[in-house]
Amino acid sequence: MNVNNLSIFKRVVFFALVLTIFGCASDTQEPPAPSAVFQEAIPKNEGNIPANGAILLVFSKRPVNFRTDSPNGFGYADEIEKDKVRNLALNNLRFSIRKKSVVILGPFSAPATVFNVYWGDAKPQPSITLRYIVTSPF
Repeated sequence: MNVNNLSIFKRVVFFALVLTIFGCASDTQEPPAPSAVFQEAIPKNEGNIPANGAILLVFSKRPVNFRTDSPNGFGYADEIEKDKVRNLALNNLRFSIRKKSVVILGPFSAPATVFNVYWGDAKPQPSITLRYIVTSPF
């Protein structure tokens, strides 16, 4: 091997090492996207709700990992609207369906109902407590 070939070989190895080092440094993880932010409940939290009514929760964006400690069913509002059987409970709500909304379906137990809802990827999950006075069915 002559001297010129050895010099080129050293340069190629040097550049390969430099590229490897800089390539490994780019393994930084991006922080998770922020959770949806609760905006409002319809009917208003701490208000009245018919026993066979529904509660609409509006968020800043579609919440992920939504759950509730209530035995009541729930789902995303735009999906429930398409389901003609479950859609009956939505009749008492005056709202426009949005993909960023969740509906909690009755029946609710009289005289009052209190439960928590949770959403998001973060630990602990964001949450709110919902309180309603349950009235006779509409």
